[in-house]
Amino acid sequence: MDKRLFAVVMSVAMAFGGILGFYALQEHIEKNGDITPLSYDVSYSNLNKFNSYQELEDFLDENAALSGNDGYYYYWNLSAGSQYYRGEREVLFGGDTGEGGGIDTQSDFHPAGGEDDHSETNVQVEGVDEGDIVKNDDKYAYIVSSDRSKVFIVDVYPPEGAEIVSTIELDWDIIELYISDDKLVVVGMNNYLSDYYYWKDWEEDYYYETPKTNVNVYDVEDRGNPDLVRSVHLAGSFFNSRTIGDYLYLIITQPAYDIEEESDLPTKAQEIYYADEYDYYYVFTSIISINIKNDQMEPNKQVILMGSSTHLYASLYNIYLTYLKRMSWVEMTERMVEAVVLDIVPPSTSREIQDVQNSDKSRFEKLYEIDGIVGGYMEDLKSDDREDFYDSWEKEYITFQEDLQKEIETTTVHRIMIDTGSIKYMASGGVPGYILNRFSMDEHDSYFRMATTTGQLWGWGDTTSKNHVFVLNMELEIIGAVENLAEGERIFSARFMGKRAYLVTFKNIDPFFVIDLSNPQSPQVLGELKIPGFSNYLHPYDENHVIGIGKDAVDMGDFAWFQGVKLSLFDVTDVKNPKEVSTYIVGDRGTDSLALTDPHAFLFSKNKNLLVIPVLLAEIDESKYPDDPPPSTGGEYTFYGAYVFDISTTSGINLDGRISHDEDMSQYYNGPYYIKRSFYIQDVLYTVSGSMIKANNLDDLTEVNTVDLTG
Repeated sequence: MDKRLFAVVMSVAMAFGGILGFYALQEHIEKNGDITPLSYDVSYSNLNKFNSYQELEDFLDENAALSGNDGYYYYWNLSAGSQYYRGEREVLFGGDTGEGGGIDTQSDFHPAGGEDDHSETNVQVEGVDEGDIVKNDDKYAYIVSSDRSKVFIVDVYPPEGAEIVSTIELDWDIIELYISDDKLVVVGMNNYLSDYYYWKDWEEDYYYETPKTNVNVYDVEDRGNPDLVRSVHLAGSFFNSRTIGDYLYLIITQPAYDIEEESDLPTKAQEIYYADEYDYYYVFTSIISINIKNDQMEPNKQVILMGSSTHLYASLYNIYLTYLKRMSWVEMTERMVEAVVLDIVPPSTSREIQDVQNSDKSRFEKLYEIDGIVGGYMEDLKSDDREDFYDSWEKEYITFQEDLQKEIETTTVHRIMIDTGSIKYMASGGVPGYILNRFSMDEHDSYFRMATTTGQLWGWGDTTSKNHVFVLNMELEIIGAVENLAEGERIFSARFMGKRAYLVTFKNIDPFFVIDLSNPQSPQVLGELKIPGFSNYLHPYDENHVIGIGKDAVDMGDFAWFQGVKLSLFDVTDVKNPKEVSTYIVGDRGTDSLALTDPHAFLFSKNKNLLVIPVLLAEIDESKYPDDPPPSTGGEYTFYGAYVFDISTTSGINLDGRISHDEDMSQYYNGPYYIKRSFYIQDVLYTVSGSMIKANNLDDLTEVNTVDLTG
């Protein structure tokens, strides 16, 4: 029996895979409830609770069955059908491009880099702190060791006497830190840097260790003698966290199919929310609040059974969790049979298929039998007729897939309200398309905004990507949108700043969009600027200027060659005519910066005209090229360290100097001397690598002192 047709179907199918108080927010929702939501072809389910553990088990079993024989059938078909998969899957949307930002997205604009005498972690929302591997206050630095086993507390100011005053050693891997007054919060996991499988001994197989997320809270009033005052250990893997006021909000996950009995659940089955929709990888997502100032207060928890979350956005009063909509290959193939197969087989074969569809057999059995009917029909065809059948099937399937893609390309979002430790599920919604990262989301004046891209190039046919911005109310209903921007391109960076949004899309050249969101029901594109290259990350300078960091690029027509790291300063004073008023390009093709993917590595102070980023510099030896080197030419690594810039609206972007922890270039890429963070206290700039802290005078970048972190 010829299984090729069904094999192709299976392989393609599986490829799809402002600030108001707690009660004032509810009042706002009720007052604005008369806004008519817009109609979109997106589906989602508001969350319900299970009535019993048995109901939870049945729900998981039913959805597992839709995956088909625990996935083995899928893998067999994927392998068998690979040679018939015409077109290359291009995955355009990856994970979160970093943890950071720097603006209050809920109220009026507040420029990053205030009047304080020391810098803080670069965060997305003012008042919502984010964990990082380096924290500092006005005198001390708190640094996670390169092997993630220790926390160094370092007296760094004044820099002349800088020294390690204490070290905290742990038997689990440290992920991030928070510092709040005299409380140091350490978050980590067992085996965060490895896996959870071990040999018991040489004669036995692997055994599995359950992932655990750990939180230690230390009283560090005496920095030389940290006192452990609270330790919380939770089953599950760390996903993300934030601190707001006195509370740490921690999000951890547990694969649902790892649960073997009711006692393994993160909470009672009757307290678990779920969406009545298919997903092939269900996880228990727990949102937990821990009071880091009151050691006696018990943690609060809310658990949701959902698809694996892709991104998180947190405002002062809400946490938003997103994940991509899934469709089982069973449903997808059933619909393909209706839309494609029945149209291209003769009436007798069609009637035979319909008889199977109307039978009492299971859905999987029906599809397997239909596969046999189609295979038998194809076996009886002559060679030329079989090729004609393939051509007809492919033509019909392209149309089917394009229509289905519009439905499947949906991001589901859940809103969980938080307030002084309380946690409450409020609403669910969905928008067409995929979000790039958490900077593609924002809450302002009790509206939630999302920037997405539709039309992924991972199927057959000439699907074209388009970009959109949606405005949702607090019930997560779409009430406004601006759509179909930059056809054929995709979002490389997004930033919401008060009543405006800024988007950078890219394919060969960088359009920089300015979008007006002052009327939530009618967003408008105000202006557009096309420039070479693109920005991976956008950062506010002030109300009328935006900093971009990304890559320069050379347009080659059908594609572009990326070049050096590009810094841009955009002037949006005239919103209809945005301008790139200053640029600085670092190095040649191959140059990289951690700040492109991790905005916590991006240090900016408007008051000090200061911008610092880590750089791995690649330079082309032009003596090897009598003519200009072609744009595909990569440079050789010649420096790694920190680039320190002077940045202002009057003089633009200018290099003040460079700081290195390893002048010999001994281990340049992600090695012990690779600078990952920088911060300042008063007029001293500190750079941090795995091996040292270096203090430099901000006025002239002369070295003041170093502290060895290797022990």
